[in-house]
Amino acid sequence: MRRAARRITAVIAAVALLFLASAAGWTAPITRPLVRAVLTAAAPLYAAGETARALVGDKDGQGDSELERLKVETASLRTLASENDALKQALGYRARTTEKTVLANVVAADFDDAGRVLLIDRGTEDGIAPGQAVILGDGVLLGKTLDVRSQTASVIIVTDSRSATAVSLQGKTDTLGVLEGSRGLSASINLIPAGAAVAPGDTVVTSGLEAGVRRGYPVGVIESVSASSQDAFQSATIAPFAVSRRPLYVLVVVSTLN
Repeated sequence: MRRAARRITAVIAAVALLFLASAAGWTAPITRPLVRAVLTAAAPLYAAGETARALVGDKDGQGDSELERLKVETASLRTLASENDALKQALGYRARTTEKTVLANVVAADFDDAGRVLLIDRGTEDGIAPGQAVILGDGVLLGKTLDVRSQTASVIIVTDSRSATAVSLQGKTDTLGVLEGSRGLSASINLIPAGAAVAPGDTVVTSGLEAGVRRGYPVGVIESVSASSQDAFQSATIAPFAVSRRPLYVLVVVSTLN
């Protein structure tokens, strides 16, 4: 497992170096195919690492070597199954929607106490620009594109502390407020008018107020509402649908119909 971890770390480091070289414009004709080749290799390694992490955890491999080998084989099989299911779901959504989407592989993730950011293998060459909605295969909003380069883009997830998304309640047309991430684990809506009818269990969706993010993407469910008779506003804590997701594929919406 340690060897696999070192391979994944090396690939991610290579992606970062080539990403910087591409951004600086150094030897673009040479770096462009190299970046694409590294990204192609990084996606399956990321997928394998995610499955192995879920199955084995972060334990040091001190057990029986045969048991460890079986765990690795099981992780590989589950990786293939997970990739197949995720790809089918994403392609199914593309077939149903009228929006133009770009299918992207997740090649790296940066999850820490401050927030959550993914790196995908599509960029400006594929029609991607900052601020576009990034969704999962079931249509749930994962986040938005942030830094976009020629062949890569970073995706800031809705629970990231830097994330802000205009939202409404399902079935309503007015914007309820701005959903803000909280240390990568949850999200909240503040400054909700005191007279607004908001209750735990209500489904939160995007409001369509932002360019690039249409109305109606499912975001999460209200967990609790905090209000006071003396306050002009109330706030709500949200459990985002994407909080526990570690996707292998995402869809970037490059054209919307609000």
